[in-house]
Amino acid sequence: MSVLFKYCNDNKMPLLDFKDLKKVINYITEEGKNEITENYGRISTCTTGIILRKIIELEQQGAELFFGKMSFDIDDLMRIDENGKGYINIIRLTDIQDKPKLFCTYMLSLLT
Repeated sequence: MSVLFKYCNDNKMPLLDFKDLKKVINYITEEGKNEITENYGRISTCTTGIILRKIIELEQQGAELFFGKMSFDIDDLMRIDENGKGYINIIRLTDIQDKPKLFCTYMLSLLT
């Protein structure tokens, strides 16, 4: 995954959602394979296949709702009241509590 992100960053290609990520994976597996190998090292088709299957697994759990352009302003989570005391924010994620991979992926996305 780090090679995918590095490649996209080096080529100024935004990764906004799973659709973008899948396009890059397909590119590096097929017509871009030589370019990737030359500049970043060989990535096996087994590895890209595993990544695609994991993306599909996350999509099946509803993860596409959490990725893409941010739907909230991060500053909303860092407010203070008139006395200078900070607010504690509680994010209620009951819909995904039984989906640990989706929950962890969402939390990592939120933290970044």
